[in-house]
This record gives sequence, structure tokens and C-alpha cells, in this order.
Amino acid sequence: MTIEIRNDERGDAIIQHQLLKDFRLSSGETLAEVRLGYCVFGDPSLPKVLLHPALTGTPRASFSGKQGQGDGWWTRCVGPGKFLDTDRLSVICVDQLGGYGASTGTEELGPHGAELVFRDTVILAARALKEWGVETLHAVVGGSIGGGQALEWLFQEDIKVERLFDISGSSSRTGPAAEFFRLQSDLILSGGAHLSDIKRRLYANSRDLIGKTRAFDHVFDHVMAGFDLLQADFSKEAALALTRKIGFLRFVTPRFYQKRWDEDLARWTDSARALAGTLAWLDHQGELFVRRFSPDGYASLCRMEAMAFPKGASDLARRVDETGCQLIGFSASGDVLFDAEEQFQFYQSVKEGLPKDKQKLVEIYFTYDDVNGHDHFLTPAFLESVPSLATHLYGRDAEAGFATRAIHRGQDFRDTTGALIPPIYLTSTFARGNKAGFDYTRSGNPNFINLEEILASLESAKYATVFASGVSAITA
Repeated sequence: MTIEIRNDERGDAIIQHQLLKDFRLSSGETLAEVRLGYCVFGDPSLPKVLLHPALTGTPRASFSGKQGQGDGWWTRCVGPGKFLDTDRLSVICVDQLGGYGASTGTEELGPHGAELVFRDTVILAARALKEWGVETLHAVVGGSIGGGQALEWLFQEDIKVERLFDISGSSSRTGPAAEFFRLQSDLILSGGAHLSDIKRRLYANSRDLIGKTRAFDHVFDHVMAGFDLLQADFSKEAALALTRKIGFLRFVTPRFYQKRWDEDLARWTDSARALAGTLAWLDHQGELFVRRFSPDGYASLCRMEAMAFPKGASDLARRVDETGCQLIGFSASGDVLFDAEEQFQFYQSVKEGLPKDKQKLVEIYFTYDDVNGHDHFLTPAFLESVPSLATHLYGRDAEAGFATRAIHRGQDFRDTTGALIPPIYLTSTFARGNKAGFDYTRSGNPNFINLEEILASLESAKYATVFASGVSAITA
């Protein structure tokens, strides 16, 4: 077999499936047949990048339709002229084994679903690549749980990997993350038993966040009240909705909720109404989650994440030394799930464990995001970090060509409008408290943002500033 691009009538990638026989799990059990779900973006003849999704992502990392429920989770970063530039790379995004069903799901695996570890998805993907005739990966990239899986590629022997990107992965092990994921898995699988104990564990796990912002405390109380509702009428679907709300306690930060509340308060000048809007948003996230994801699949992934990355810094240093693979870590100061300082120390230990002439193979980058926290790489702000990361993907030729940048940069608003050509916004004023912070068009508007991004890219600059005609004369 060979790798093929398959798109629908809108041009979006179609999820494909590769069946593999006699697949041996890390536990030692052998499965007669397993299925790997995947999508392909970019000409398969180009250098290949394998992408592991975050916990709730699907193989459709880039998607032109309405984002949500896992599809389009990295549309900002996968496509022509983007971080994973499909004019220059072929990106293969794979689904989790034992996850939500594009690959063989937990329900299909039966008792073997409880035995899965990160390595199983990695070895499954490596076997598929072998069958497709792939011997070398230009890069493996993963975010969150995908970052932990990316690191596992160092410990397989079938495919040569030239560089790994661990973005907010689970190399941090002494913080709250392991218990945070474990209690979510226990909640779904509890059958309604021990809910008071799981509720107590959640309180203990969240004590470092309580009191940080007034809005977070209200959100936390709302989540805790969900246990009482679940006690009265338990179902796995209701438990899954509650775990999604629990997840948002650490996927974002306490300031995220305060910011939402403050923005709604500025719009409505009613504190109770503003808070109700935030809580309704959180409930809606839980409802959407139930429509898309399997309770047992989510429990399985949480259990795997709770086990964390089992290798130590010395193990990684040994494999980097043996393979010559470049290792790039990325973290957000402000992440309340995986501690950025601990991640830095982990990568520093990997670097120090290498011979001096190979220490340049290991780098770690940081961004600061005390609002989005762990989910920073899913937000527009992550794009500011892309130029630094791109140097490791493309070397000195980190930027795409002039024509590619002129055509494809400045496309952020395509994510919300679906327009293939950036629309021209003729509005002079904007609703107060809008997410982009626009006020009056002379002080900033979507047209300016698109143009600034294109100009900065064409000049190889980090930023560019555009002014309205009268404002520019005063500034000059």
C-alpha cells in the first residue's frame, strides 16, 4: 500500500483506515487485527511529519468547517504556509488506539483496553508506515498527550525519526496531572459508587487553584455540585459530561474564567447574568462532549495519561545520543496541569546527560500564557512561537517563499468565516468586549490584522504595525 490524500467535496481530509494483523501490545497480548485511523495533508511525496493529537483531537487536525468536537483542533498550524506547511511537508495525523473509534476503540478491545499505554499507538503507527514504505520521518509532533507519545518514538526501532516536538507533553510527573486524570477515569468507570471519595479527591487536587480568582471559585462550586446530580441519576454519559467540566479546571487557568466573567460583565453590567453565561458555556462543553466521544474511550486515554511518560531523562539522553534525533520541548509558563519549570528541568537533565558535542540536539522553548495555560497551543497566541519552532523543521530556510507567504499569511479569520480569501470588513465600530479587542476601526480591525501578519512575514519580522491614514500622520 501507499499513502494517499483523500479529501471530500469541500477539500477536507477524509479519515482513512489501515488494518494490521497480529498486533502485539506492550502488555504481551496479541490482537488478531487492529485498525489505525489517520488523515493525510500535503503531497505524500514530500518529507513526512507524523502528528499525534491532543486528548480530544481527531485525525482531522485541519478542517474548514465549524471547529469543535475534535475536528480542526490545529487548523491554525496545519496547511499551506502554516507551521506544518503542507506546501513543503506531508502531514499524517493519527488517531489514538483505544480512543474514540477512528482507530480500534476501547469497546472493541474488551479487556485489552485497560492494558494500553502510549507506546501501543506509536508502534501501531510505525507498523503502518513500514507497510507504506516509509523509512524516515522528517519529524514527529505531538501536543499534550500527543507530546508524550512523540517522546515514545525515540524508543522504537522501525522508523528513523530526525526530530521530535513535545508540545506541553507529560514529561512532568510530580505535579497534579497524574491524579487529575486518574480521578476522571475513575469517575466514568465508577458505576455511581465512591462518588463522595472521588469528589474529595478532586477538592484535594484543586486546592492550589481555589481562591485564585472569584470566577474560578464559582466555576469550581458548580462542578462540585455536579456530583450531587450524578449521585441521584448516574450514567456513563452524565459522568463523561462532568469529566469534561472537570478537565477545564486545569486545561485553562483561573484567570480564563475571570476574563470571561469580566467581559460578560462589561457587556451586560449584571454580575449574576455574567456568571450564568460562563456556567452555561461550561455546561455546553460537557453536552457537546457526550455527543462526540465515547465514555470508555475517554476513560482509557485518561488512564494512559495518568501513567505519564515512564522514561527518565537519562533514558531520553541515551536514545538521543544513539539516534542523533533532535528533541524540542515546548511549554507554557502559566500551565496549571504540567508545570513549566519542571519540564525545563527535565529537558535540562536530558541535555546534560549528552556528550557536549551533542547537547545542541536538545532545546526547550517557553511562552507565557496565564489565561489559556495548558491549552495555549490550541489558541491564536501560539502562532507567535511558530517562527522559533519552524527553524527546527526547515533549518535556515524556515520561512516559505515570498509568493506562498503573500498568498497564505493573514488567514486567521478563515477559521471562523470559512472564506478562502480574507473578507474585507467595512464596519466602523465593534461590539464592546469582543474577543479580539476591536473598538473603532481606525485603532484596529480584522483587515489590519491580516495585512500586519503578511507584511511581518514578507519582511522576516516578528511584528508589523498598520495605521489608519490620519493616525499614521500623527505617529510619524
